[in-house]
Amino acid sequence: ATQNRVNDSVFEYFPDDHWFQQDARFFDDHFNGINPVVFSLGATPGGNIFTLDFLDAITRFQAWLEEQAEVRETLAISDFIDSAPLSDESRAEQLSRYQELAKVHSPRGLGIEKLVDANYQHVAIHTALKRLDAQTQLAFDAKASTWWETHYPGYSIESGGTSLVFAKLGHTNASSMVIALLVALLVISIACAIIIGSLHGVWIGMMCNLLPIIYVYAVWALLDGNLSIGGAIVIGMIMGIVVDDTIYLLTHFRRAEKAGYPDPARRAIANVGPALVTTSLALVAGLAAGLLSEFQPIRVMSGLSIAVIAIALLVDLTMLSIVLQHWPKRSAGIFQLKKTNQQSL
Repeated sequence: ATQNRVNDSVFEYFPDDHWFQQDARFFDDHFNGINPVVFSLGATPGGNIFTLDFLDAITRFQAWLEEQAEVRETLAISDFIDSAPLSDESRAEQLSRYQELAKVHSPRGLGIEKLVDANYQHVAIHTALKRLDAQTQLAFDAKASTWWETHYPGYSIESGGTSLVFAKLGHTNASSMVIALLVALLVISIACAIIIGSLHGVWIGMMCNLLPIIYVYAVWALLDGNLSIGGAIVIGMIMGIVVDDTIYLLTHFRRAEKAGYPDPARRAIANVGPALVTTSLALVAGLAAGLLSEFQPIRVMSGLSIAVIAIALLVDLTMLSIVLQHWPKRSAGIFQLKKTNQQSL
């Protein structure tokens, strides 16, 4: 299960025959593609972009970008300036043209102003990238930032783009889900311990609610191994459904035990089992509709959710029922660790 990695590709959300993919291929073949990323390069604090050093930095960084295998094309203000002259006089003239270009008035969105901010503190380099998955996108972004910060530590760099946002969103979401899972398991385990009046409830809550998720994600690692946004949110979404079955069984087991039934575990299964099966089948049937979606994250989310619900039901009806059947006789007090019956061993 730990071999899964958060890796998404917004360009593979739809099948090849979908109109989105057809339009995307048209842009790939005739234009700059559908994966733009903008790098914002900032001058030193208190300074501005009208220096030859900063212009040289932009030119070198743009040249480095165009050498990368992930890049299709770039656009920067340096494209409008002849960078060939090397004499001081020519360089001064070059800087003058650079400043004149940055300040020239043109129709909104159609001129050079989209490459320079209003305060002349930052310059944008528009970069058209190939179709990249989330891991490759983040790796390229980190590589570009490292190159700039290594060669020009006095200048700042930031980046943005639709696919880059989705890549970072997926990683942030997955990290949050892991933390939420640990917190939820802790709360659930405490609740289980309170219900049955024993610290044994802690590991029972862990087992019944964590094992289904581990099983499903372990199989997914063998089948695919890449988690999209849809696959990552399953943990938080399904946890509330999975814990219901465990709580219902433990609650009825506690009631049957208090009522003095000779086999409270069997009594709890008889009372709650049919309802758990019915509600689980209803949830599976509802989520199965998502398997028909053309949107890949919905299909993955639905498939993983169905698997977790089904396995959680099996765990509760088999493993949990076996544990409760061998539950030691209750003694006075609450939250006392029970000594294992030697005869059962």
